[in-house]
Amino acid sequence: MNDFKFAKTAPIAKGWSNDKKYHVTDSEGHQYILRISSSDKYDSKKWEYSMMLQAFKLGVPMPEPAGFGTCSRGVYSLQGWIEGTDAEDVIPT
Repeated sequence: MNDFKFAKTAPIAKGWSNDKKYHVTDSEGHQYILRISSSDKYDSKKWEYSMMLQAFKLGVPMPEPAGFGTCSRGVYSLQGWIEGTDAEDVIPT
């Protein structure tokens, strides 16, 4: 994680994608989800991020897209963190 400067970083082991996911907090206390994918996914992840930006600008309730690019570990996207309960835990109930 040496490409990023966060005050706190915690890996997220849940989820359906193969992305590496982290709950990160910056020095001002803002929380995000950082997703890192393999470099060969650049084009699809860039398209995905652009669609997220468009949806967010239209007012769709979702995490705010906060950054996209490449790093030493692949392709990253950064979105605002939303507190909640994991769908895997809620759906069965």
